[in-house]
Amino acid sequence: MASAVDARSSAPGVKDVAALAGVSPSTVSNYLNRPDVVRPDTKARIDRAVRQLGFVRNESARQLRAGSSRTFALILLDAWIPFYGELSRGVEDVAAAAGWTVLFSNSARDPDRELRNLEAFEGYRVQGILIVPQQDLRGRLRELQRRGIRCVTLERSAPADDISSVTIDDNAGGRAAARHLIAIGRQNLMLVGNPKRVSHVRDRFAGFSEEIRSIPQLRCRLTETEGLTLSDGADAARRILDAEPSDRPDALFAANDLIALGALHELLAAGVDVPEQMAVLGYDGLELAAHARVPLSTVAQPAYAMGVAAAEILIAGMEGREQPGDSHRVLLPEVVVRRSTTPT
Repeated sequence: MASAVDARSSAPGVKDVAALAGVSPSTVSNYLNRPDVVRPDTKARIDRAVRQLGFVRNESARQLRAGSSRTFALILLDAWIPFYGELSRGVEDVAAAAGWTVLFSNSARDPDRELRNLEAFEGYRVQGILIVPQQDLRGRLRELQRRGIRCVTLERSAPADDISSVTIDDNAGGRAAARHLIAIGRQNLMLVGNPKRVSHVRDRFAGFSEEIRSIPQLRCRLTETEGLTLSDGADAARRILDAEPSDRPDALFAANDLIALGALHELLAAGVDVPEQMAVLGYDGLELAAHARVPLSTVAQPAYAMGVAAAEILIAGMEGREQPGDSHRVLLPEVVVRRSTTPT
């Protein structure tokens, strides 16, 4: 027999379950929120009604009524970059183990979209926000914290004292990249990326440049890219190959692994011996870098550990368990050497 719900387009609600089970809506509410006070035979009738109707509780409405939730938000900068996939996995693993739910969003490097995301999550009554910021959000985040929403930034610039953060020392990563290329005897170096547009690329290249500044025989130039993609790397490699062979670099340090992989593919297609003629070093530590035709050396960022640390700090704050001195963590990248810089 068709129920009254079949004639409506809306999902079944508490009143529909109560009518089918022959109980009051308040009894269904107890079933959902205080099942220990519901008699077993009544609970069984409600169970059957829930299954028959396909009832799903409106969790967001319940949380809005309660004024709180065990939910927090993660706002990413470039969700399609694999680094952020690893970071997100770290966040979600910690959240799941602690009984919290994560809502994900992507600003796509759009400052207006980033602000809209913050506004939307505040409306959803999330208890905290993790964010990889596109712009200076210190004022906005302080405002959210005054309203009871904990905030943690995942960024590479110096954090504000009153806003918790997890950072990666990209300057140190750039220095490590330079030391590796110097150690393998490279002297004509090329940076490939977009430091004018992306702050963490600027930090990586700044550290690289600082490390080689005192070595006069080294030559270092920049090939700029529009973005941080495989195609940007391939385009940069084509421009490098257009130079006379005598003017080509003997090593590339790319802003990220995707640029490095794109460049590597183009160099190999043009018959360049990597690493004999040109070494290629990436930055990120993506898993796919190890499976390139010539496995890619990289400055590996602890993306998963970054997500874990940020989620731990945020959840500790939301649950009132924060430890003095643990509101800011700095993680260090490290060079992973493969065949693209050192033949085996």
